[in-house]
Amino acid sequence: MPLHHLLPKTFLPVVIAAGLCLCGSQASAQKQHNVNGEATTYISIHSPKDISGLGYASIYYKKNYWEARYNYGDTKTLSLFWGHPFYVSKKMEVEIIPTVGLSAGNFIGLSHALQLNAESERFEVYSLNQYSLCFTDARRSFFFNWTEVKYKFKKVVKLGAALQYTESMPQKYATETAESTHRVDVGPVIGFEYKKFYLCVYFFNFWQPERHYALGLTYSFH
Repeated sequence: MPLHHLLPKTFLPVVIAAGLCLCGSQASAQKQHNVNGEATTYISIHSPKDISGLGYASIYYKKNYWEARYNYGDTKTLSLFWGHPFYVSKKMEVEIIPTVGLSAGNFIGLSHALQLNAESERFEVYSLNQYSLCFTDARRSFFFNWTEVKYKFKKVVKLGAALQYTESMPQKYATETAESTHRVDVGPVIGFEYKKFYLCVYFFNFWQPERHYALGLTYSFH
């Protein structure tokens, strides 16, 4: 595979993570965590006969971030991630977590990712950029982005937009030209927060025939 197909996306999280490590002393003091985190179950509904689900959980312990996922990158695939969070506090509380992970199951490979969480009194922003390299078949490698922007109307209601972007690697190599396969899903999201629970509903591509929906339920603990 030509190197220029991989460099812009695969090394972006690595470059940013390296910069954070070098400039970490300029950020605000890191938050000290006890054991806390969250667990999420997510259901994607394309039709009454096409329903799939996934689950993931994350834990902060001291200066480390750990995350476990199942069915996230591929079906019947377990992924384990580790990262080190960085914090910046200005007009918004910003958390940046570079992570690296391994997957086993239908997808066997290595991933590196960059998470961004930003929150102000009224707005929330979340973004995940991830590149996953498949050890068994490089053509199954992919780049993935999930981004959400939400406005908090009241203590329990959030409304915004969500975007999923997936780019599969080319099916042919350097001697033949082939474009990557792209998929974009975008639409509004509404969330309801009550104590330690958060329920959100996504309406992806609702103006198109291939519209689909998703439900997410998160439990936070500390």
